Amino acid sequence: MLLLTFVVIVVAAGWYHLNGQYNDAVDNAFRTARSTALTVESHAARTFGETFKVIAGLGDVYRAGVDLDVVDEDYLHRLMTEKLAEMPYVSNFLIVDPEGRPIASAHAYPVDPKANLFDVTPTRPPADLADDTYVGSLYRGGEHGGGENWFLPVGMKVHGAKGNVIAIVVGIVRPSYFSTFYENLDVGPAGRVTMWTADGYLVASMLNERSRVGDYDPEIKQYVTTMAEREIGRAHV
Repeated sequence: MLLLTFVVIVVAAGWYHLNGQYNDAVDNAFRTARSTALTVESHAARTFGETFKVIAGLGDVYRAGVDLDVVDEDYLHRLMTEKLAEMPYVSNFLIVDPEGRPIASAHAYPVDPKANLFDVTPTRPPADLADDTYVGSLYRGGEHGGGENWFLPVGMKVHGAKGNVIAIVVGIVRPSYFSTFYENLDVGPAGRVTMWTADGYLVASMLNERSRVGDYDPEIKQYVTTMAEREIGRAHV
């Protein structure tokens, strides 16, 4: 399962009076679903993978600056801005201290050290985080002072020489990027593609999906929980 998100593919075939035609339709639908699922999963893995790769690199640069006692906000800002220009699926990169106070940002220079990112966006790492990487909660907000947009924060803890957390690098992903990609897929008249977070919130979908971005579905969360329990069970066998 990709990070804390996964993709659900639903393809429905029309009914036919003749068994042969019906079976052919079902076979074609399953082949289409299988091919689309692989395409969508590969696209999501590549997108999130590249995002976390850049986040890790930014963390390395910041850690090196801390070790040498020469943290350069201007350099970090320019580096993040350059990376942002290459990644249309990311709205912003930020580095904050463990309490959420900004250290550097792709959008602003200099940052306001008195501000707190955790107070205005759901970017705080989960308290029970077992790994250094995480996917935050969907939220709605303005971009560059514009209208309302959906965002999905992803982040990574940065550890210092003594093993303590010295910063958190955050990337703000645009769910609309995935929805646009899905609209260009051929899944048939009754097929649809959706992406959900592991806790049951819709991240992106095709236009024919009844649910909207941000909607909650408890069945999705239960499905993820069940699959996780199965994996744990297999690990113990």
